[in-house]
Amino acid sequence: MQSAPIDRPVSATVFTRPTLVAAGRDRRLSAQMLRFSIGKLLSSRDRLNPQPKAALQLHKIFVAGTAYKWIQNMDKEIGLRRIESVPDYDAFVDLALELGTNSGAELFDFLFTQSLAGGRAGGLAACLMVEIDPRPTRCCKELLAEIARSNWDVSTKEVPFYLITWFGKHFLMDAYRSLIEETRLTPEQQQRVSTILYWTASPTANLIRSYHDWPWRAAEDSE
Repeated sequence: MQSAPIDRPVSATVFTRPTLVAAGRDRRLSAQMLRFSIGKLLSSRDRLNPQPKAALQLHKIFVAGTAYKWIQNMDKEIGLRRIESVPDYDAFVDLALELGTNSGAELFDFLFTQSLAGGRAGGLAACLMVEIDPRPTRCCKELLAEIARSNWDVSTKEVPFYLITWFGKHFLMDAYRSLIEETRLTPEQQQRVSTILYWTASPTANLIRSYHDWPWRAAEDSE
């Protein structure tokens, strides 16, 4: 069985509209800086020796109390309701920050399954996968088989983008060929999974163009 890659280079965020940063609208960056500060606090023995539970309590407050429990337990019903209730980009960022505190396998399983369910919730779950970038828990061929048998909306391009960033285009194409040769699929299933290969032929950046445009559109709408 092929295993998912472990290490990848970290890509830097490029801000094309510095006025938004100056105005304090890049909430993701601010929240990431806060998370980093909390992490530093958690790892500092000198500061935590007097009250070692203080930083942990601060961390729980940061992930918003009640949300902390469903993130840890990955209650799928609650998680789906949270995704469906996201009204705008700000709420999406808040949810991504809450979910991002969980690095367990259940986070990927939940988001990947939801991203293949179709509808608005499926599209948002796929965006959350791109935003949080959880480690896949199954090999590429297994994930493609799940896509073939799912209700994935083939216009949700964040799904192939996620697979490309983790496995690479060449490996993804090899896994696709192996799946087609070794697995019995219906014509509909084969057509669905073949769409992954279709999107793979496009420039990868084009697959998440609308995703990257979302915060800019939201900022312009709020002006």
